[in-house]
Amino acid sequence: MGKTLTLSGLFRISRPYNLVIVGFAQFMTALCLVETSRQGLPVVQDPNLYLLIFSTTILMAAGYVINDYYDVKIDYINKPREVIIGKGMKRRVALLLHTTLNLIGIGIGASLVHASLSCILSPPSYCGYIVTA
Repeated sequence: MGKTLTLSGLFRISRPYNLVIVGFAQFMTALCLVETSRQGLPVVQDPNLYLLIFSTTILMAAGYVINDYYDVKIDYINKPREVIIGKGMKRRVALLLHTTLNLIGIGIGASLVHASLSCILSPPSYCGYIVTA
């Protein structure tokens, strides 16, 4: 049977190069299209941008794990040398990793939504807007 969890298996199953590319694309999109946050600061100074990027990359990593989990049988046929689950990581560990990554990503995303809703539903001065009559 496969090992419980190896650093190599964890590295390969999360496809970090893909995660870096997507994170970079999100950062550049925010930099080029958004430019400023609601508080009028440059978007690169807004910590919520980095939390959003971190959350989406964690959710992508969870998607890669569950994809490898369900594709094990096909991967043994198509690319037997590249199979991770069952060789470098037990199936239960893959499910636990998927669940943990999803909970972390959703938790961060929920905290961002909570901050946005409290900003939208509160008086304008709370969000950094200046109210003029």
